[in-house]
Amino acid sequence: MKPLIFSINKIDITSLNVECQIIFYIFCPFKKKNIILPLNQGKIMDNIKKRFGSKIKEIREKRGLNQEQLAELIDMESRHLSRIETGKSFTTLENIEKIAKILDVNINTLFSFEHKKDKNELIKEVNSYLKNASQKEIELIYKIVLDIFN
Repeated sequence: MKPLIFSINKIDITSLNVECQIIFYIFCPFKKKNIILPLNQGKIMDNIKKRFGSKIKEIREKRGLNQEQLAELIDMESRHLSRIETGKSFTTLENIEKIAKILDVNINTLFSFEHKKDKNELIKEVNSYLKNASQKEIELIYKIVLDIFN
């Protein structure tokens, strides 16, 4: 029996949610020119690279490693790691796996950015939770907020 072989000339990922688009774009085995991207894809990718790099830096510092040490452990030039951490460059899946292994985290942890949303996004999200909260929950939240700011 012959294996099934097929060819894909173009892929339209504009109907996918943003997270799926990003993952598909980063790890897509096809040539990037064959992917139909949403208009704001460049901005999204720049933001992802910055958040990804920031996440690596955050975890690296928690582990007590400097850039040179991590770079040596993953067999990468520290200059390249610096560019990744600042969001100026991205890296391969192989390097992402090495980084995750050395930092002792799952790969998905490196792409978890929920805690890094900007202030306006966070306020909007908190407000949406507050709108659905009960009176008792609001009172508890109010007490917690007072404790934090007093």
